[in-house]
Amino acid sequence: MMAFNSFINRSGLIDLPLHCRSYTWYKTDGSCKSRINRVLLNNHCMSRWPNIYQKGLRRTGPKPFRCLNTWFSHPGFGNFVKDKWRSYNVERWGGFIVKEKLKFLKTDMKEWNSLIFGNLDTAIESHKQVIQELDAIDDTFGLDKTEIIRRDEAVALLLRDLKRKNSIYINRRWKKNEIVGIELNGEWCEEVVENHFKSEGFARPIPAVGFTSKTISNDDNVNLIAPFEEDEVRTIIWECDSSKSPGPDGFNFGFFKTFRETLKEDMMKLMRDIKEFKI
Repeated sequence: MMAFNSFINRSGLIDLPLHCRSYTWYKTDGSCKSRINRVLLNNHCMSRWPNIYQKGLRRTGPKPFRCLNTWFSHPGFGNFVKDKWRSYNVERWGGFIVKEKLKFLKTDMKEWNSLIFGNLDTAIESHKQVIQELDAIDDTFGLDKTEIIRRDEAVALLLRDLKRKNSIYINRRWKKNEIVGIELNGEWCEEVVENHFKSEGFARPIPAVGFTSKTISNDDNVNLIAPFEEDEVRTIIWECDSSKSPGPDGFNFGFFKTFRETLKEDMMKLMRDIKEFKI
């Protein structure tokens, strides 16, 4: 840390003060804390915006759905999922059916979790709130013996509920790298990009004389256009880590493996429709 502070001074940068809290990271048991997140500005920025500062805020936002390990060990979970899945009456093409059934099941599983296990998310957030409030007091005035005991109890409850939840966290950052337009001669234009991809006036470049591109065999071509087989789909799913999720919906491969027989008909319809409609 001393080397980092020395680098800041040598570079002529200013470490922007943090208001409302002194630290941005705390070890769970409170034994260590640090201000990891920093904003460094030069003198030009400070002279232009002399009253600029950063404010430490509590993390907020909706909780993403996650398929919890502890659910699978409950004796009633399997029948609950099977009965719910078969009760959903959804028609149209396979992709829409699977998407809608998973959406309905997600809602029902949340209600089932609250009924069977209680609302752990609410309890966990409550424990975190207590810890954060006491950390804020500790930053300014320090904690007395009663507050230290209260914080230790909140940490113990937090660790207990996190262990009960036994959730599979999927930390993925989904970046949207969409190009909707370009700056052309100082003006922003979106039609240029859209028209470029709609245009049919482009021709493939003519290959050089004697150039031969690689081609696949007839057998490979037959395999590529052949319908998906049930064993093929099963093999692909079983080769994936059960704790990983194929998408941001929170259903991991362990869920698809456990309920393969229940989901099989709808999943195979999805595979057949992908081939038929060339999606």
